[in-house]
Amino acid sequence: MTSKARKRGLRKRNDRVVLTPRDRQILQLVALCGYCSTDQISREFFSSLGRCRRRLRQLFDAGYCQITLAGSTLPNLISLTKEGLRVLADVDPDFAAGIHPHGPIRRAGIHHHLLVVDARLYTAKAAQLQGLQLARWSNAGGFLKKQWGLNRYHLEPDGLAALTGNGDVFRLAVEADVGSEALSVIKRKLAIYRQSFNDGVLHELWFVIDYEGIRRVNLAKQIVHSGIDRKIRIMTADAVRTRPMIPPSRLVLSKPNHQTQKTPSAKSRNLKSKQEVKSHSIAHDTRGDKPVVARAQRPVARRPKPPVNTLPADTVERTAHITGKPSVADLSEQGIGNPVVVHPTARRAKRTE
Repeated sequence: MTSKARKRGLRKRNDRVVLTPRDRQILQLVALCGYCSTDQISREFFSSLGRCRRRLRQLFDAGYCQITLAGSTLPNLISLTKEGLRVLADVDPDFAAGIHPHGPIRRAGIHHHLLVVDARLYTAKAAQLQGLQLARWSNAGGFLKKQWGLNRYHLEPDGLAALTGNGDVFRLAVEADVGSEALSVIKRKLAIYRQSFNDGVLHELWFVIDYEGIRRVNLAKQIVHSGIDRKIRIMTADAVRTRPMIPPSRLVLSKPNHQTQKTPSAKSRNLKSKQEVKSHSIAHDTRGDKPVVARAQRPVARRPKPPVNTLPADTVERTAHITGKPSVADLSEQGIGNPVVVHPTARRAKRTE
């Protein structure tokens, strides 16, 4: 007989796990980040996603971590429990001194939080590639903000990293943008970052973005106009998550110069198309080869002008005695010459004797 499938949220009782050094590294990463996804843990510690899920299930059954179901199509979220924190405290008491288990996970902030975790993992890999070490990292509102004196700028980066090597400290700020923040707010932030760069508080800023389209172009333009584009790197989330990792120098997106033409809006495109139609009297139909008259060139209905009296001269002579008008012969005798054609609506001049 086959046993019934166990629900995903239930732990298996009396399931003891012997922790390996890799297990402790996973628990340390989860403790530092608050919570991670199974994809992030698999990318850093395992060769396949299936092995990662099986091992995390064992750690979950042992009570070392908590699994949160983010959605049917989203990866599970892994957070630390009190039992897992106790295991870390037994190995390294100083490490677990300022760490607390993460509380309830707010669904609206999952996307942004996981992007910050991706940026943190990438920063550690990039530091090793350059011969440096990620000595310290703090999220928004962390201890590095106060130590570096960013409180006087009223600046709140999503992440701050201190990279050490050869006795020097490289101060890096990270902004994770998922497209929810207005570009006007980013513009004000860039002005504050410019002041911090001039004062020597920060050395570089990394923008990790997770969107496509015109917003990416507008962000690049904002960075160019801020005047600190040489100290800023724009990276996509897909490139940051790629393993083996890509060096930061190859992740910089092309930034437009000041002569870059602006992308026309829908209103300007419609206005331009109307002007082109007006300049051509006939526009060819795209559905065939027959030309069609453009709408802008349709004739305007106007009141027809009254007909002008263009009767022959002999007709005028025959009707002179009826209309009371002088004949052509009479006008010729008076030296006036050819008769003037008078518009019927014009006011008749009084006949002078």
